Amino acid sequence: MLVIKNVEEVTPELLTSLLQRAGILAHGKVEHIGLRANDAFNSVVTHLEVSYSPDAAPDAPAALLLKLNQNHDGELEFLFYQSQRTAPPNALPIVQCVDTAYDPLTGHSHCLLRDLSSTHQPPVTRYQLQMLQGVPSERHLEQIMHALAAIHAHWWQHPEIGTADGIFAIRPWYRDYDCYQRHIARRQAEWASFSAQVGDQLSTDRHAIYTNALAALPQLWERYLAPRLLTPRQLTITHGDCYLSQFLCPKNVETGTTYLVDFDSASANFATYDLAYLLPTFWTRSQRYEQDREQRLLGRYHQALCAHDVTDYPWETLLADYQLMVTLMIFVPVWDQTAGSPADYWLPKLQCLTDAYEDLKCASLFTRNS
Repeated sequence: MLVIKNVEEVTPELLTSLLQRAGILAHGKVEHIGLRANDAFNSVVTHLEVSYSPDAAPDAPAALLLKLNQNHDGELEFLFYQSQRTAPPNALPIVQCVDTAYDPLTGHSHCLLRDLSSTHQPPVTRYQLQMLQGVPSERHLEQIMHALAAIHAHWWQHPEIGTADGIFAIRPWYRDYDCYQRHIARRQAEWASFSAQVGDQLSTDRHAIYTNALAALPQLWERYLAPRLLTPRQLTITHGDCYLSQFLCPKNVETGTTYLVDFDSASANFATYDLAYLLPTFWTRSQRYEQDREQRLLGRYHQALCAHDVTDYPWETLLADYQLMVTLMIFVPVWDQTAGSPADYWLPKLQCLTDAYEDLKCASLFTRNS
């Protein structure tokens, strides 16, 4: 399996062979490749502008996107696209992967994708999210909910969830009892470090949220996690890093498909893990409450899931799962700080998530009968 490690390795001859192998280029060959850098912050991403010999089909892709990873960071994305290799094009709102490869010895991987940048763009930027200015248009939000529901429904209760490695393995946070205990210990250590370094930046109320939630985390195993995870039930494959900036929405909002990209954190999980990234993580209380945006979008997602024949997931279960994931998610900005993220990233994230924790009455999970 050939793994591209540097964009300089992509010659017309190599790209011709990859497109032929994918069944995309039946005639002709690639004659020239133009390169344009992308400012992706967690991978090396390059736009390829491709021209062909005159005998190539007129619909041969003129624009491709090459994504390179190392240190095994692309393993899960490789496995995700491999799982899709027999699916017909456009079966899911996922950008077509022309070729992907991963080397388990060196940790290098590549994904060669259709480049949709001429017709699609993220509904908000990562910077807008951090500035708490990341509320897309209502039309884009509706498209995003439908795209996410379609992906989740496709993998819903897949028979390999919880029984196989890779994307079918349950998220390590709570894969089993021992994993969950290690996760709690990790969060305790992170909170101790956080408190010592920047704890004085939090209000007394926010301190109480963390100390009380941290003390109660062990209860969640028997109450909620074990019944759903040990015999996998109402689970799916989740994106795992599902910020609004991970979607590509059509520039013409009335036409086209909205796509989800970057699956390098995919795993078997609660569907609401993605929703907890998507809605409360960088939205203020007023943004979530405006026109009942948060609850309305959760309802839109649930309706779309049901429309894709997911019949075993009541609305009440979705809401409880959403509370559960927000409860676990409030510790992510604490980790961000201990991992070296600047305050202008972790602090607004922390404020948004702890506000959501309070508004959703997530503390009731620790006293409610499951």
